[in-house]
Amino acid sequence: MTSWVYRACVIQGTQQIFAAGLWYWGHRLAVLSSAGMLEPQTLNTSYVVLAVTWAVAIVLIICGIFLFLGLPDYYRQLPGRIPAFYKSLTRRKLVLVSLTRLVLLMNSGSL
Repeated sequence: MTSWVYRACVIQGTQQIFAAGLWYWGHRLAVLSSAGMLEPQTLNTSYVVLAVTWAVAIVLIICGIFLFLGLPDYYRQLPGRIPAFYKSLTRRKLVLVSLTRLVLLMNSGSL
């Protein structure tokens, strides 16, 4: 049990580090753009960005492979059928209201 908790913490921590990096990158681009230092002519991709993004991609692919191979066979089985699932959706008013609103939004061109 503790190994599963440890794995979950490692995955969540990696996700948070990656998300924090993306937030920082977006903030940095916004600051440069508002200062007028970010022009389309100055947007050259450097080899450092290429190396970092490929390294992160390879690490995440390796993590995904390890996770897939480390899971028990139980997690690879197909889910059971849910009889009358779609019929039960039509009895729920919230689903019908949401679908109606979606159709109306699509027809009005707002979506």
